[in-house]
Amino acid sequence: MAAEVFAKGCLWCVGAPVPHTRGALSPLPGRIRWPLAGNSSEPGRDSGSAYRGAKNVYMHVRWHGVSVRNCNGISDVTDALTVLNERYRASLPQKCCAITSAFSAWRADLAELEHLRELNRLLHKLAGSAGGYGYARLGEAARTADGLLHEWLRDAPDDLAERHALALTIEPLLRAIADLFAAASGFHGGSVQGGPGPTGRKIQVVLVDDDGDLSRRLSEQLRCEGIEVRCTEDGAGMHRLLSETRPDVLVLDFWLRDETGDALARSVRGIPELSGLPAVCLTSDRSVETRQRAIGAGALEVIDKSTPPRQLASLLRMFAARAA
Repeated sequence: MAAEVFAKGCLWCVGAPVPHTRGALSPLPGRIRWPLAGNSSEPGRDSGSAYRGAKNVYMHVRWHGVSVRNCNGISDVTDALTVLNERYRASLPQKCCAITSAFSAWRADLAELEHLRELNRLLHKLAGSAGGYGYARLGEAARTADGLLHEWLRDAPDDLAERHALALTIEPLLRAIADLFAAASGFHGGSVQGGPGPTGRKIQVVLVDDDGDLSRRLSEQLRCEGIEVRCTEDGAGMHRLLSETRPDVLVLDFWLRDETGDALARSVRGIPELSGLPAVCLTSDRSVETRQRAIGAGALEVIDKSTPPRQLASLLRMFAARAA
């Protein structure tokens, strides 16, 4: 529905040419009315375009000194923009998961560029939208990664070694983006705001690692980030814990004494009631082969053991939200 602008006895429509206010054409104060895009009156509208449309109307209103009323009862433009901002903020976990999944899929098969193009598309879209919703740093980080991938894809080399080098270059950029996603989704001032999972509770993790000291240290670090952790050192213990509880995420050390993370991931996938359980592998091994084995077994991501606890916690929350 077109917005109605009543001024000087004229009826203007948003989207139609409107005179610039450089003299006598400036309208007198009047009223604007428009339906909040994306709500029940227009269920098919995209929240991003809705925000941009509302923002454009808002700038026009501020310039012309026109008061604003919404057809659905929201009496102030700021309220309308707040609603749209919250919708965008709620979509951030899904956006982060989509970016992470696209990168993981490409890392699992460097010869296939379609996943890399999808990653480029997602980053380009994020770069164009995040700043408009108040996440300037997130938009700038996405723009940096987008520009790098765009230039690389213009003349993508066939050499797998060069593609692996690109993966090593882009990975820290994506980690930084994941940190910014986490900050936008609930971290403020470097601390976790409650650490809730997809249903408002703390998420639960089963950690499989045969290094007891590392398990205890990582468990305490994740608990400080609001994540409950249950530990075991092998596959038998993992299956025992999974028979007692259904965690939100399964975290597997890739190189165990007598087992490997990909084998454990496959064993879990073979249990129908656990087939949808998100799993990630932890390892210090950055080889392409290890990553391919883990992703091929169904792991959502291969995470370096040196990843800071806060970033690891944010990734685990993202994977838990994706599976919810």
